This record gives sequence, C-alpha cells and structure tokens, in this order.
Amino acid sequence: MTKGDQMTEVPKEEVAVQAEPKKSKSKKRVRETMTESELREERKAANRKSAFQSRLRKKQLIEELQGKVSKLSEELKTLNEENQVLSYSLQAELAENRRLRFLQMQVMGGGGGGLGAAMQGLNPANLALMAQLQQQQQHHQQQKLQTSDLQHLNLDGNTKEKLLI
Repeated sequence: MTKGDQMTEVPKEEVAVQAEPKKSKSKKRVRETMTESELREERKAANRKSAFQSRLRKKQLIEELQGKVSKLSEELKTLNEENQVLSYSLQAELAENRRLRFLQMQVMGGGGGGLGAAMQGLNPANLALMAQLQQQQQHHQQQKLQTSDLQHLNLDGNTKEKLLI
C-alpha cells in the first residue's frame, strides 16, 4: 500500500456507522413478535379507520345525490309550469281555430270555389263579416306573438295570465 491509499482507506467500524440504517423490520416479522392481543388491537384500529373512511364516502355520496335531487326537482317544477302554459296556449289556439273555421264557413256559405269566388258573391253583410274575420285573425296573431314572447320569460303562470289580460 502506498501512502495515498492509506489516507483514503476508512476503517470498517466507521463504515458501519456511516451507512444508512437498515429499514425497520418487515410487517410480517413485526407481527410474528406481537402478542395476540396486540394483533387484535391493530386489526380493530384498522377496521375503525376503514369504517370511518367508508362513512365519509357515504356521507359525500348522499350529499351529492341530495344536490342532484334538489336540482332535478327544480327542473321538474319549471318544466311542469312550462307544460301547463303550453297546454293552456294549445287549448286556446285550438278553440280559436275552431271558432275561425266556423266563421269562415258562415261567411263563404259553405260552398267551394275558393276565397275569390266567395268574395264576388258576398252581399254587404257577408263582406262585413269577412272584414270582422280578418280583424279577429290579425288580433289573434298579435296575441299569439305576445304569448310566445312571454313564454321565453321566466315567469310563473299567474303573472303571465295577468300580462295577457
């Protein structure tokens, strides 16, 4: 050995001190040295921890589901109100359609030939009825536009009816 080699050489006792400490014994070895009551306590603690985590997950799931139920209930309420408004509107439109068809049949005398042929044979009273029919149709179209405009607003049924009056 040379003089330089001696200086870099470290005694074996110091190497053991400088090396990383060994990891703790494996769980299996630790469990082998534990008593039965210690093992039972360890299992109980693990079960308590697992049960606690399970309760937290269940609580979180329940809160999420309650939020979904609340949101869907609100959506259902809104859709039912909209359905009610549309049903009312449909019934009103159907009634108006029946009334206008009846008026049209009265004005045209029930005969064919189209509107031009009917207009030529109308007496002044029928012409007045025809003008009234046209005014009612225009009024009906205006109401229909107002109703469709109100449907886009987020109002309850009573408020919409008040606005239509």
